[in-house]
Amino acid sequence: MKRITMLASFFIVFVTLSNIVPRMTVRADSTNTAGPPSRPPLDPTTHWYAGSIYPSSNATQNATSIYATIRVPNNAPLPDEHYYVFLSAWDSNKSYDQIGFDAINGSWGLVYSWTTLDGGGNLHYHPDNLSQYDDEMNLSLGTTYTFSITVQFGYTDFSVYQGGTLVWEELASTGGYYLILSNNYYVNSNYGYVPDFQDYEEVWLTHTANGAPNFDFYFYNQYWVSTNGTSYVAKAWVNYTWADPSYNAVIPSGVAVVITDDAVVVQNPNTGFANAKPNDATLSGPLRVDRNVWHTYVTGNSFDGDGDPIRFHFKVTGPGPAYQSTTIWVDSGASMSWDLIWNDTDNPGVYTLQVWLEDVWGALSPDVNYLQPSLNATLSISTGNGGSTSPSPGTYSYQYGTFVTVTANPQNGYSFSYWSLDGAVKYGTQINVNMSADHNLTAYFLLAIGCPYVSTWNGSQYLLDNNLLAASEFAPGTDVTDYYVLHQTLVRGRDRTYSLLLSESENEHDFFDRVQLLAVDHASNVNVGVSPYDEILTYANPSPPVSAITDEQQNVKHLLSAIDGRYYQAQNGSYVILNFEDLNVSQGAKLVLRADYEKDPIYVQVQDSKGLWNTVATVIPRVHWSTDVIDMSKFLPDGRGNLKMRLYFTADLEVDFVGLDTTPQATVDIHRGQLVSAISSTDGDVTAKLLFADQAYAELVPGENIKLKFTLPTQTMETRTYIIMAEGHYCTITP
Repeated sequence: MKRITMLASFFIVFVTLSNIVPRMTVRADSTNTAGPPSRPPLDPTTHWYAGSIYPSSNATQNATSIYATIRVPNNAPLPDEHYYVFLSAWDSNKSYDQIGFDAINGSWGLVYSWTTLDGGGNLHYHPDNLSQYDDEMNLSLGTTYTFSITVQFGYTDFSVYQGGTLVWEELASTGGYYLILSNNYYVNSNYGYVPDFQDYEEVWLTHTANGAPNFDFYFYNQYWVSTNGTSYVAKAWVNYTWADPSYNAVIPSGVAVVITDDAVVVQNPNTGFANAKPNDATLSGPLRVDRNVWHTYVTGNSFDGDGDPIRFHFKVTGPGPAYQSTTIWVDSGASMSWDLIWNDTDNPGVYTLQVWLEDVWGALSPDVNYLQPSLNATLSISTGNGGSTSPSPGTYSYQYGTFVTVTANPQNGYSFSYWSLDGAVKYGTQINVNMSADHNLTAYFLLAIGCPYVSTWNGSQYLLDNNLLAASEFAPGTDVTDYYVLHQTLVRGRDRTYSLLLSESENEHDFFDRVQLLAVDHASNVNVGVSPYDEILTYANPSPPVSAITDEQQNVKHLLSAIDGRYYQAQNGSYVILNFEDLNVSQGAKLVLRADYEKDPIYVQVQDSKGLWNTVATVIPRVHWSTDVIDMSKFLPDGRGNLKMRLYFTADLEVDFVGLDTTPQATVDIHRGQLVSAISSTDGDVTAKLLFADQAYAELVPGENIKLKFTLPTQTMETRTYIIMAEGHYCTITP
């Protein structure tokens, strides 16, 4: 699913790549061969290529990865038919790297190969069609796979994905450090100049007369990732249907090759398909929408008459700016969803959302289906000090405790009754404004807590995780170091990197000096946390307190004993005395604390022999729920021999769980990720600024972000926990 943001402008990114055909193809009969094996023993006049060429620029491009999506035909080949369907390119060590599938002995199987010189002048080939050697290498009929080649540090990674799931992977020592993409790449005196980077079909032997396959091929959604981490779509397709002159071959009759801006299709009209049009699309979603709130629109399962891949065209028209997007190609039978958001520059009123289908041959669905949602009017927000704004629902920064009134205003023919909130606005307050008897406008008014945020890439989108550098609030202009355990899912992308997003959406100016991603591998029965003092600590099953007595002499143990959504509501100046009584802390005593809401400190205190409470640790909660672990081994038992401590609060916040873990520090493997790219939405490549603590800052102001990509070593233990380390500071932007 792609996320579309309707702000001052609209956008969607769709990825495709183009193909080129080399003069050489790896034809492998063994793992070590002195050169390409001889041509097939049967009729060579059936040998031909069909594909397309990239890149469009005459300049040579260096890349870490290339990708292509290819669908296996719905039926198995005949025993005497032999095909290759490949993604391929040369790398910086003159290795020709390929991955794809082929037909041999009546089945489709996975195949990959490379041609690195081993120092003795020999070329290395992997046996073709791994299904002959490994039963798991058979590929399913009618299934779409994405193939990728990644070259880094002297190795080539060949990978196969089904959907977003990695289903096969192999490393080869090719000696390359990057792929070379070029329209006119000089290989050597034997091969001369060749176009480099392609996916293509090569037909060697066919049962069908003139070498025409009795099924279709589709190549689509190609893209490549440059050595600086930037992804590029491949839209410069060139029709490349060619018969190898050395075989005196002819282009098969009846074969049609269609090139669009993001797909190449090889089709044999003799297969009996009539090139039917796609069916009518359906579209569903909300009819009443609000500003700055995500609204999802979904199509039903959409089919093409002859099973061709399809793409969706989506168009928005109405009082605000017009917008249109085209999705990537997907299999027939798929559905598609769009997440839309209107901001305060868009006018209220009735909008038209249209969707229609297109197949790879350009045939459009007969009708255009649409919905007509209505965008609600704006709100007016007034503060008790006389200030007034007219924003849309969203996030706004006001001093805590500000007197705020929220009013819905009539606009563009809409008539609203209104309801106002009088009193101190608290983070997370929901304000409902009744619009009419049958509709509700719901606005979310949040008291913003400034600082940068980190989001994690989960395989399809970035998910907001939590804020960073919270301690900077108490050390203006001074760099702080922040370790945070990521709670949202983090998935390795197809380019073999892990991606994070740093963003600033409030009224702060952020200065990042250094950022690292840590992977902590550990046993599955162990949890990993971090302390406010940058310690990576383990815990297993922390015990809740036997009592938790507040300053109002109430026992709130039941609110703190489990992570269950029931929490203790702390206030500025309140405290809770925790008693753990008879635990054995001889091997460890680690306090596990889960809190959220404010950035004001929680003081962890123990009593001395005189009964005075002394602060031994300070915890600064984050905006969203997070867990801190504090090593209390030096402080428990306390000066009176008790397993007792006090949490003293300096702000209104929530505490969901407190426990004491008595297990020793477990064995962990800590891997430091390699930052391979950091791309700022405003300043471009800022990787060098984030590698070292040298006060050369990558900066963010409201509305900007930095996309980070890291590589990590292979996991070594049962479970992996990810930690981001950020060093820097932020300051509030003043008018």
